[in-house]
Amino acid sequence: MKYLAINYLAITFLLCFVAHTSYAVTDSLQTDTTKTTLTLASVYSSNANYYGQAASDKLPYALLNATVRFPKGFSLSAGTYKLVNYGSGLSEGDVGAGYDFNLSKKLAASVGYTRSFFPKNSPLIQAANENSASAALGYSWKWLKTNLSADYAFGKESDLFVTFSNSKEISLGSLFSENDYVSLEPAFELVGGTQNTITQYQTESRAKRIRQILQDNPLANIGDLFPGYKEDGTPDGTTTTEVKTTSFDLLTYNLKLPLAYNRANYVVEASCQLSLLGKKVEGASSKPRSFYNLSVYYQF
Repeated sequence: MKYLAINYLAITFLLCFVAHTSYAVTDSLQTDTTKTTLTLASVYSSNANYYGQAASDKLPYALLNATVRFPKGFSLSAGTYKLVNYGSGLSEGDVGAGYDFNLSKKLAASVGYTRSFFPKNSPLIQAANENSASAALGYSWKWLKTNLSADYAFGKESDLFVTFSNSKEISLGSLFSENDYVSLEPAFELVGGTQNTITQYQTESRAKRIRQILQDNPLANIGDLFPGYKEDGTPDGTTTTEVKTTSFDLLTYNLKLPLAYNRANYVVEASCQLSLLGKKVEGASSKPRSFYNLSVYYQF
């Protein structure tokens, strides 16, 4: 029997980035939770990444998003992005809804759903999972903030991702006046997720195997080797069978360093992310991958 194995990530580049980017910045903008706010976000990134994973070729992109937050914690969002070096039209559009609530003074939770739309000519693997449901818990310690989130992506396929992170906001003081401040919020993430493996088994036909046995041993009793066998005209050759298995593995280690300039109604942020793939991820190496973002958030 000849054995071939093909390992691949089921939805490596769906780019649910719109739902998972640093829109936590909008929380720092919204100081009055008793009124409805509109936050506009624009992001430019040096390369598309999905939980720290990236394509072999760089895919820089620009992103726009609008989020309406209501006083009771409910929010609606819509966004789109464009791959800079591919095609002339938009690369994705999405709509989403979320709900944020406090379980205690230090423990907060959120749930959300995002539906993405991709054009037929998109280079992203869009057919597998166009839907994403998420849930998250965040606990504010004295010195750190800990987050645990789970994201379930589904459509023609389905995958689960779990992210555990610790972050610390550091104020670097004012830059121009007492009405602004500069902040640095380093964060370390561990991301686990499902991987699908397709294994191909190539099996020689029974007729071919019998001929090989008889060539090596003309006196062999085929009836004993293959009980109930009778010549059925099976052609020579091989049969290929595919078997799909799913495993949950550690996908990436991520270090994020966002530097932000904060005002009452807007935030300008430059960030760097270093990602190291887990050992069980195809193509994993000891060299981390880097991503650079420039973001602007404005709240009405």
